[in-house]
Amino acid sequence: MTISKFTITIIAPQYGDRGYSLSFRLQRADIRPFADLPRKLVNSPSPRNQMAFVVNGVVLAHPFVAAVLDYGILQITAGQTRTQAEGLLRKLEHR
Repeated sequence: MTISKFTITIIAPQYGDRGYSLSFRLQRADIRPFADLPRKLVNSPSPRNQMAFVVNGVVLAHPFVAAVLDYGILQITAGQTRTQAEGLLRKLEHR
């Protein structure tokens, strides 16, 4: 599945979080088709519960799917520091 239009923001750790996250907001047309993928992965055993983020043939991240959101928003862990989160964000923005 290819999704090419979305916005990404960095989410700072909240109480109990282990690190920074990236939050993706999908375009309306991509919400429904994309929602089916996390539903298939969420209860699968590892590593089948992972979703790869591939840019120009390179896997940038492969987080596991812990929850399903039907609102067109996806969050993934992006690192322990803001610098790590910003690095992944730059890679994804230059897709």
